Amino acid sequence: MQQYEIGIGLPNRFQLDLYQAYEKEGGEGANALAETKAEVRWALADWGKIWANPTLYAEWAIVSGGPDVAEFKLLLADDLAPRWVWAANLVYETEVGGDKTHTYEITGGIGRTMVDEVFSLGLQAKVAWEDTEADRGDFENEILVGPSIQYRPLPQMRIDLAFMAGLTDDSPRSKTVAIAGWEF
Repeated sequence: MQQYEIGIGLPNRFQLDLYQAYEKEGGEGANALAETKAEVRWALADWGKIWANPTLYAEWAIVSGGPDVAEFKLLLADDLAPRWVWAANLVYETEVGGDKTHTYEITGGIGRTMVDEVFSLGLQAKVAWEDTEADRGDFENEILVGPSIQYRPLPQMRIDLAFMAGLTDDSPRSKTVAIAGWEF
């Protein structure tokens, strides 16, 4: 999947992000639009004023060929010690049609700055439970764990890489995430 995003900082600790995600089946053919998403985030206070810097998140995804999806998160992150940071996300996602799949997820990570403003290493994990309206409470369980890297070749540019291995039968064998970002 390839995802393109633009984030717009707004007054009063709000942020609006707009996404387009494209997927390709197999190794042949062109990418097709998979979903269009809009999200709004609101930080409860300026950074460092409340422990864990809580931020509320709401997203709506228009899925090509499937039901739309609503997602809500509580985002938490803070300094742990000098050069160390942590983050955790509590997630609820629901399809508004189709199988009416519900997903409950906890993601978390810890990272250490190795070279100030240039290079960081970390470890991240994802635990998710998913069920459908027809089988409420009969969850598929997904657990992924692995290392992450952030490299900032320029002050306004970042490259994030995460390589996670699945630990349960319901988990994908592996998941790799690569993000290239540019701050304007």
